[in-house]
Amino acid sequence: MRRHDRLTRLLPVAVLLAGVLIPVLVRSGGDAPPPETVERRLRGKTAREWVALAERASAEGAHARALACIKTAEKVEPGTQYAERLAGIRRARWRSRTIAAERTRLRGGEIDAVEYGAGGNVESAWRLAVVLPGESLWSLARSAVAADRGVMPADVPDADPDVHRTWDVLTDLNGVRELEVGELIRVPLIDAERAAIEAANRSDLARIDQAGRALAAGDLEVARELRAEVAGVYASGTAACADLDAALAAAVRAERARELDAAARAEAAEHRFSRADSLALAAVEMGADPSLLHGVDLLRDAREEALVVEAYDLIVAAEELPRATRYAEFRDSLERSHSLLTEAEGLSDGVQYGRASMLVAGMLEDAEKVRVAGDGTVVAAKPAGVDYTEAARAAVEWLLGRTLATSGKQFPHHAEKTADELAWARYLADASEMARRGGADFASLLTSSESELELTLPNPDGYFTE
Repeated sequence: MRRHDRLTRLLPVAVLLAGVLIPVLVRSGGDAPPPETVERRLRGKTAREWVALAERASAEGAHARALACIKTAEKVEPGTQYAERLAGIRRARWRSRTIAAERTRLRGGEIDAVEYGAGGNVESAWRLAVVLPGESLWSLARSAVAADRGVMPADVPDADPDVHRTWDVLTDLNGVRELEVGELIRVPLIDAERAAIEAANRSDLARIDQAGRALAAGDLEVARELRAEVAGVYASGTAACADLDAALAAAVRAERARELDAAARAEAAEHRFSRADSLALAAVEMGADPSLLHGVDLLRDAREEALVVEAYDLIVAAEELPRATRYAEFRDSLERSHSLLTEAEGLSDGVQYGRASMLVAGMLEDAEKVRVAGDGTVVAAKPAGVDYTEAARAAVEWLLGRTLATSGKQFPHHAEKTADELAWARYLADASEMARRGGADFASLLTSSESELELTLPNPDGYFTE
């Protein structure tokens, strides 16, 4: 038999067997297992978890976050099952915003005025608030109490004692009257604000007292720091603060005077008298002892005297130096002497050392005309109109510091000539040889009286004896 025909004949039998087995399965409790259901999630959380987050945020006052969480739960499980919670969160948000706005309007503005009593106690203090349509002093009293408690004005009963107390203060500040929309009225500060102001005043007064004690002990820096910490209007306007400021100013001036006094004396000790004078005058203006000016004058006089004495000693010492062999030392002494005289002249009014300065300047000018080079040779200036031998003789006599002795004798009285005349002859011979080695025509030098020249000569040391 073909397979298809066999299956066709077995089909009725299979149906009958199925009908018989169903009651048996029912009686034996053999229900088929229900299909598995997977709970939906969004960003890793189920709808129940998002609802829990929304309730927690709402309890904390984070209404915007609560709304976001409940709307997310609605996305996970679409429907109207969260409508009531959503409306509740929105009502709570509106209530919170309304309470915050009232608190800001009545309690959040700048304090407009404070009236103080003795010791910094607050007798009266207020800030200004704008009157809205339909408001009265009584409704404002309820709104203020509600704002302080963080509730709506409707939640505060008219019989509440705090409303009556607030209304009393409002009427004291503004009078019993009807209010105009848009006008500014005075709203009293809450007790905590008044207490904070009074505590700040007491702290400021304590700082003023501490600063005074620090100043009396000589600790100016601590006194300054304490005074800088006094920030309140009340304490800054007290007589105690004014006295402290005056004492601080006097102490600062005294400290500055001491600093200037010390600086003036230091400058004078370093012989910077112009600076010392300025500092001394400033110190006296700050309250330093006027004797400081006299002290600086005494130091100036002593310095001037020392300069003059040293300058004179240098001139004397220079005159005793052999110029031919110690020319550099001779010139340095003259330059130092001239510098000392110039400094001394500037220390007092008038001209005291003009002649001495001119004398030294003339000596320096002569030293410039006849110089001794580092190798010992002499460089002498020969002006126009002066012949060679005349210029050379003047240079030698200046270096020797004396006039060459002459006898007036001539050939054949050679033996009667002076030692200087004999030495001069040798000196000119050596000068001629030096000129020749230098490439100069000595004969031309001897006849160059009309020319301005610079002569190079032997050092006269060793040629001439006393």
